[in-house]
Amino acid sequence: MKKSVNIILSIFLISSIFLTNPKNSYATNTVNITFDDGTKKIIKKYKKNTTISLNYMPKSPFKDNKYHWFSGWYTDKKLTNYAYDVKLKKNRTFYGKWYTLNAPKIAISYSKDRHPIIKTKRDNKYIRELTIYRATSKNGIYKQVAYNKTSFTDRAVKKNGNKTYYYMVSSAVFTGLEWKYAHSKILKVK
Repeated sequence: MKKSVNIILSIFLISSIFLTNPKNSYATNTVNITFDDGTKKIIKKYKKNTTISLNYMPKSPFKDNKYHWFSGWYTDKKLTNYAYDVKLKKNRTFYGKWYTLNAPKIAISYSKDRHPIIKTKRDNKYIRELTIYRATSKNGIYKQVAYNKTSFTDRAVKKNGNKTYYYMVSSAVFTGLEWKYAHSKILKVK
């Protein structure tokens, strides 16, 4: 009797393995999500029909790392359809978007009465701070002379005066996690 029960149980177990609906297996209840940050792809498995927040932050793929920040994930290669909370129904790829904070440009001209006019511009719409600095030596202490202005006439300085001055522009963005800064070249006024 024990032998026949064991045989029946064995047949039942073996047949259940072959008759199981593949849709009920773990493999078909998961989806593969690919995160393509522009330089590498990472694939992660998730349960099907769950909602996830796309808060995975890749490391910067750029060598300098100083002037780049991650903007978020998009559902298309053209980076136009932003995605954050997503219900996972099938295998998908999300594309990462990066922004670059370039060193600000600096130019100088002079007013009619020979005061230097320092000019700059915002490299992109994400720049939150734009600061113009002046120092009395190239490696000296730079003091702020204008904040969030793209043009500044320095009435304290005259061209062909008896002192030399140096100007620099700093731009900054807040990435949501940290501040990123970029600095212009240094201009000399004598």
